[in-house]
Amino acid sequence: MLSFTQESIRDCLRTSLVWAERAHQYDPEARYFIWIWNSGAKAGASMAHAHAQMALTRGMHYAKVEWLRQAALRYSRQHGASFFDDLLAIHEDVGLAFQAGRLRGFFYLAAGRPKDTWIYGRAINDDLADAMYIALKGLVMGCGMQSFNVAILAPPLFPESNEEGWAEFPVIVRIGDRGAQNAVTSDIGALELYAQNVIPEDPFEVMAAWQHHRAETNYQAVLHSAIA
Repeated sequence: MLSFTQESIRDCLRTSLVWAERAHQYDPEARYFIWIWNSGAKAGASMAHAHAQMALTRGMHYAKVEWLRQAALRYSRQHGASFFDDLLAIHEDVGLAFQAGRLRGFFYLAAGRPKDTWIYGRAINDDLADAMYIALKGLVMGCGMQSFNVAILAPPLFPESNEEGWAEFPVIVRIGDRGAQNAVTSDIGALELYAQNVIPEDPFEVMAAWQHHRAETNYQAVLHSAIA
């Protein structure tokens, strides 16, 4: 589950796009793509391997993606600025943003799960896979993450010409820690389900540990062929 490589993540994304294209050909109304990876039983994986999968829905996007799109549209109308650009800028201002390959990301202040990590991409491609690899390796090796969830939230993969409201929506990778693999208790309880998220880790401490690991690891050598 934790032995992923740069190439294995690239291969997962490429293969998922092939299957998405086939699904869309079978059902042209299936246009809204999501990619998820449950790593470990604590993260909801039903099998012990790196359990990644993709899906398409029709009619509208998955509910939390649509909620994010609507929030971004309201912000843009109210402030005349990009919600996603400003969200990254805020995290840059406080020192929680980072560069991963060709892409930018940040450790989210309003975290949904411990080590809540966002990466902005322009497409579901090798650049996105490489940024995921850098972020995940740092979280696993430098921050002690053992089981985790990853999701790729994206605009419609097969947009219609008259579709509005997705122009400023980037491809977003989200990563969250789900706790130690051998933990006998769940990482969520009644408070998280019905009141508010409980985040036991300071994102600034996560950032410091992640940066320390990167400083000791020659990622430029690892990714030289990808970003040269």
